[in-house]
Amino acid sequence: NGDIKQLEVVIPKGSTGDKEYKANWIANTDIHYIVEHYTEDLDGLNYTLHSKQGENGELIGTMDTVVTAEPITISGFTYDEEKSKNTISGTIKADGSLVLKVYYSRNSYKLKVVAGENIATVTNSKDSSETEVEKQYKFGSKIEIGATLDEITGYTVNWENWTSSNTNLIPNSSVQEANTTVTIPAGNVILTANATKTKKSFDYTIKYFYD
Repeated sequence: NGDIKQLEVVIPKGSTGDKEYKANWIANTDIHYIVEHYTEDLDGLNYTLHSKQGENGELIGTMDTVVTAEPITISGFTYDEEKSKNTISGTIKADGSLVLKVYYSRNSYKLKVVAGENIATVTNSKDSSETEVEKQYKFGSKIEIGATLDEITGYTVNWENWTSSNTNLIPNSSVQEANTTVTIPAGNVILTANATKTKKSFDYTIKYFYD
């Protein structure tokens, strides 16, 4: 056949002499692979599968080539490039069995509670009562907060609400009770406890005495 490449070669019957044939292979360019993204659990020890890429055949490569996974943005988490479990790169196998794994650590954020108008003290995760308490927690943690009303002579003090420094993170509507539980959002936030006061009314009688 000379230099012309063919898929089939027919050796005529009765041919004599040595013949040499070279097989040429082209690597498949449409082999699928998977990328899995894992996020750290609240216990700091285990990880949960967050999402997969490639299940619908969108990740394709050429056999025997090296591919590298791209970390994605996950709210409340950061790609942990130091994690030993990471399989960020790998060689595409002919059977399509390559699975890359990317791990993300859970971020921590500050929650500050502040005693506002007519509030004596506030608590953050049942910590000691103060006029301000700031602590750092992992994203998604559930934290108990509380407020104690002022005692003001001549006034009745009534609980009003908590107000958030960032209502995109914690809406005011989600923290209405004086003692409640909040879920740590993906960002630092300040919650201020508020109460109102009204003057007490007293009944009295005037008596007149005459000699």
